[in-house]
Amino acid sequence: ARVYPVVVDPSIVSLQPASYQVLSTTSTFSLSGIGASLVIGQPNFTSSGTLISQNLLTGVFGVSMDSSGNLWVSDSCNRALRFSPPFSSGMNASHVIGQPNFTSCPAATGPSPNTFNFGAGGGNTGADVFIDSSGNLWVADTSNDRVLRFNLPFSDGMSASLVLGQPNFTSSGTL
Repeated sequence: ARVYPVVVDPSIVSLQPASYQVLSTTSTFSLSGIGASLVIGQPNFTSSGTLISQNLLTGVFGVSMDSSGNLWVSDSCNRALRFSPPFSSGMNASHVIGQPNFTSCPAATGPSPNTFNFGAGGGNTGADVFIDSSGNLWVADTSNDRVLRFNLPFSDGMSASLVLGQPNFTSSGTL
């Protein structure tokens, strides 16, 4: 399985898409391998299920940290999940953006202001999440050829405040 390391001072966060996990370590990074100290998105280091809940990820695509130390993860259920410190293995996410609740994982839907699609059939093309200097969440909506901005304060299932790449929230496709 391919591992996607992301340096987040002072720890290393790595995406493990094949096992649906985000791993973290406080050890010094080395190419010879390091042992993770916690796992987010699965109940333990050996699980790799695809059930959908507040503490389970499926098809991890992107990761970002905000200035408050919150970890944002996008997954193939077209969700951006926020995990707030202190971090612990198997912990619950504190917010979900892109779905009305933590357990929704519908097939790809048309564009709207409060949903996004990372790929056909629930997401398989990958996407990224980014937190800007004002704390706003940006999501690359790859299936609808757009980027969405979600402004603070965050609430579960909230609508985006800005769309880039399309004339409105309900348009999709190349222009």
